[in-house]
Amino acid sequence: MIKTVYRITSIIIALTMIFGIYTSAHASFEPAAVRAQSQAVLAAQTIYYVSATGNDANPGTSSAPFKTIQKAVNTAAAGDTVTVLAGNYAERVTVNRAVVLQAQGTVNMQGFVVSADYVTIKGFTVTTFADLAVGILVNKGGWCDIENNTVQYSTMGGISLQGLPANPSATHDCIVKNNVLYRNGIFGLEIMGQNHLVEGNDISQTIQNNPCNVTYAGATWLDANGILFHGSGHVFRNNKIHDIPFGPEGYTQGTPCSLASLQNLSNDYISDSHTDCFQTFAGDKIAGHDILFDGNSCINVTSSLNLNVAARAFQVEGGAYNLTFINNVVNTNGIANINGARDIRFENNTFVGNPDFAYSTGIYLTNATNVKIRNNVFAYQENGVGSIWPDSISKSSLTAGYNCVYRAGGPPARSPDPGDVWGLNPLFVNMAAKNFRLQSASPCIDKGFNSGIPNDFDGSLRPQGAGFDIGAFEFAAASSILPTFTSTPIPLTATPTASPAPVLPTFTPTPISLTATPTASPAPVLPTFTSTPIPLTTTPTASPAPVLPTATLTSSQPTATSQATTQPPVSETTYDDTYRFFKFSSFWPLVSNSQAYLGKYKYTGTKATSVTLSFTGQSFSVLYAAGPSYGSMDIYIDNQLAGSLNQQSPDLRFQQRWDYPGKLVYGKHTLKLVFTGPVNTMGTLDAVIVR
Repeated sequence: MIKTVYRITSIIIALTMIFGIYTSAHASFEPAAVRAQSQAVLAAQTIYYVSATGNDANPGTSSAPFKTIQKAVNTAAAGDTVTVLAGNYAERVTVNRAVVLQAQGTVNMQGFVVSADYVTIKGFTVTTFADLAVGILVNKGGWCDIENNTVQYSTMGGISLQGLPANPSATHDCIVKNNVLYRNGIFGLEIMGQNHLVEGNDISQTIQNNPCNVTYAGATWLDANGILFHGSGHVFRNNKIHDIPFGPEGYTQGTPCSLASLQNLSNDYISDSHTDCFQTFAGDKIAGHDILFDGNSCINVTSSLNLNVAARAFQVEGGAYNLTFINNVVNTNGIANINGARDIRFENNTFVGNPDFAYSTGIYLTNATNVKIRNNVFAYQENGVGSIWPDSISKSSLTAGYNCVYRAGGPPARSPDPGDVWGLNPLFVNMAAKNFRLQSASPCIDKGFNSGIPNDFDGSLRPQGAGFDIGAFEFAAASSILPTFTSTPIPLTATPTASPAPVLPTFTPTPISLTATPTASPAPVLPTFTSTPIPLTTTPTASPAPVLPTATLTSSQPTATSQATTQPPVSETTYDDTYRFFKFSSFWPLVSNSQAYLGKYKYTGTKATSVTLSFTGQSFSVLYAAGPSYGSMDIYIDNQLAGSLNQQSPDLRFQQRWDYPGKLVYGKHTLKLVFTGPVNTMGTLDAVIVR
């Protein structure tokens, strides 16, 4: 937990503006839309090439490439591609236009500062020793795409997307995916702004006191975290945060700013960090809200014996709200501290403490309201308090139960909640190997309730047996042979240089070797299951029959405003949710499920978000998914309210159908669906049928 209201990235921005590093040039801000549709207008016009042996006087063709990446960016027009050939580039690149930057082979460089929409950065190895440097810093811009990069040793953080209170949507609708963040200062990722997808990233060995940090050397607010999250509408899915060790009491001081110093893992650069895998706060940042955390892991993030700096998986404070944590796997000394937050949901997570650490803690609740903690495995929270400890304010609105709670030192102080499995060893497959799946004899199998989360951490459907299992993993016969995590430090193979100068050394590092995540090779493919675990609802039914849901319709019929044209059609046309003329007001994640129309549907958990479709016809129907944790959608036709669609049902149902009750004048019409909540629910769209 950062210990003052002075937060690092805003300081960096102020200083970089003074020293001319920050660029204010940016493309005009546009309303959010579907990424694929928006990027279609930026079809690539020209491909420029960059080679370490090129010349900036060249035209930038494949046969006569530029020498610097910056020259190529400055030459490119919106929609152009810059292909950077393998080599070392001692430059930090400012990007102020919509371009695609693609590394071809191993490209070593010093980072990017982005202030434009539609910027793509893929496949680079970023190493920078500069004071105040963030590896990839996006100051302004929407629909950016940052994938398959390795960012290492950056002084003030790995990748940062901005969005301070003065401009909450400074960055929006970006993808940060499959990046490796290794041994950066303060954080691996800092995500602000709105509606970002953060998926499949690997973060490890974050340090607090980077020897290249000159301006803020020894500052008391420095920390070593995994992901700092602020703003709203984000999805954090399948990220791996691991191996952020505290080391012995005290830390290494006086080492030079060099690759050799940072590569040496015996150098302990953490002194008093309150290390968290995920953290949000207020002050000069926007506390996180309306955010989903699905299928992430937090493993081997350790803490000092000083309880004031204990490490936690989730540190939530500053008025954060509407946060959903599902299918996450945690193995740390502390699980969560929820302070001054509301509408928080923890369901189907596996939380494992340290059986050899007497102060391992569970979830602490302070001034936290409307918190739901159900279907979680709590094991080895040995401090005596155990799994959940609410203060009096938090207790009054707490919903807890169906948790599998085990403490090696005996029952915790708090009494069981309804449906709890109490005091029985959960029987993990191999705790030493960090395989926290359940053995066949686990008491947590078939003892959960239907939380409406259709898939587990591995992407397997729930339930697999007679009932729903407790925790992040649904037991299946093959689960005992599937190891999950490797906790050994990540080896680096780059050859160190003797120079301590804070510039990119002339070395050729090989990609960081990882055993628990996709490698940093170009364009790794995420396993297909990663798109399925979302906070949906309940068990899938066998039949996708289009049953008319309970819908609250207005008494008045809409007035058709369009003029009649030719004879109305006699057939139906079905438009899938990926149809390119749907216009989404923000990021609606796409979910794969075989029972949905064409095997997929979209959802949102942010109130007031909408989707519109213009069509020609005289009537329509809406296909959607329904379940216990779904909310309501208002349906408008030609800007008039046509009805209110309640998507809640006792179990998970697909291809449910809402039929427009009236008949329009045949012609052009505009349909709009608006998600109205309530909090901790979602709205879905599967397809629209036009008649």
